[in-house]
Amino acid sequence: MLEADDIENPVPPERRAAFHAIADAFFAGDFALQTHVIEGVSPTGQSAAQFIADNIYAYGDPIAPLKPATWDRAVYCWMDGYWPFLVDRSTEGGDVGDLTLQATLRDSDNTRIEVPSGHVP
Repeated sequence: MLEADDIENPVPPERRAAFHAIADAFFAGDFALQTHVIEGVSPTGQSAAQFIADNIYAYGDPIAPLKPATWDRAVYCWMDGYWPFLVDRSTEGGDVGDLTLQATLRDSDNTRIEVPSGHVP
């Protein structure tokens, strides 16, 4: 269960598989999550998918599947009815970069992760 408090918490282990699958889909170029159907994750709208793709391609260091060091910095917190997640992407040139996968989980259903953005904060 996610904590509904106002502090940053580490991403729980039971949520990490979804983020690995999202990262793998993005690594494969499926930014809209259309061909990679992930349980508990909503497909990304076309404009958000294009925004994410543009930011990843402009980043300069190619992304890679998530590495274990990702979880040392990945966090979530409670914000007025939803939990935002920040998961730093792994890159080919290092363990973890500052390109962040941003996702939300709404309190109303607590089951579907949405991925509205991927960028350097």
